[in-house]
Amino acid sequence: MTDPTQTYRFVIDGWDPAELPMARLAEYMADLAELLGAREHVHFDQIEHGSTVLVQHVDSDGIRSVQGRLATAAAVHATEDIAKCVKRIDDRLAADGASASLQGDNGAEVVRFPGRERAEPATVGPFRQDGCFDGILIRVGGRDATVPIHLQDGDTIHMCNATRD
Repeated sequence: MTDPTQTYRFVIDGWDPAELPMARLAEYMADLAELLGAREHVHFDQIEHGSTVLVQHVDSDGIRSVQGRLATAAAVHATEDIAKCVKRIDDRLAADGASASLQGDNGAEVVRFPGRERAEPATVGPFRQDGCFDGILIRVGGRDATVPIHLQDGDTIHMCNATRD
């Protein structure tokens, strides 16, 4: 009897395998290998057709480690290395106009990568408002009518412009 394995499918919506450049495929595979961890126990099986589906299996010695990493990846407070890996995959998908999911043996979604579907953060442009800041003055400078002032409030640095008055 063979040892049990766990199979994962990384399903990339928006790319047909015949159109996905090989170099880009290699980047996705490297990111996925880093996310899964247990490098000596994770093995590439195949690419399935339809959307691009990368299939890999984890041998019995690596299942627990990979499951732990993926549970962390799906959590709100992932470890820094896993969060960076998830972000890198998601950024790559957004740049490619795609989204993806990592699915377990039973087809259940383990980690979602919204990619192109993610909501862009709202940007607030520069604004002018009278007010006051408390903090430690760490920089004052400038030669024109406005004077750049930097105040430190804990870990936050406020960069403001003031008049000479």
